[in-house]
Amino acid sequence: MAIYKAKARVVKVSVGSPDGNRVARIVPAGSIIPQGVHEDQIKHLLARKLIELVDGTEDAEPKETAAERLQAQLEKAVKQANEAEAKATAAEAKATEAEAKAAAAESELAQLKTPPPKAPGAKTAGAK
Repeated sequence: MAIYKAKARVVKVSVGSPDGNRVARIVPAGSIIPQGVHEDQIKHLLARKLIELVDGTEDAEPKETAAERLQAQLEKAVKQANEAEAKATAAEAKATEAEAKAAAAESELAQLKTPPPKAPGAKTAGAK
């Protein structure tokens, strides 16, 4: 939004809706024209050279508001958290798989360490 300032010694402007109540404001030279002045009046005052555009305000792109910056930071943080959660889930799945393999290996090792069952009626070395 463009910002204008008074060039003339004093400038009278009407602030408010063109269809509703309006309030007259007297703006001294060098002061900023208040928000709410109808665009037609701005054009009229510019044509009469009573006001001028403040340098760099017409073509300036709107600056990012604090809320927009915070929203962007929040979205970035949420994205990073989601990525971290996905990595943690993948790591947890790998750990579970590794635990299952370890349990299977322990079971297999326990079976190898257990002596084979003795045939029925076999004598033991210490029996008489």
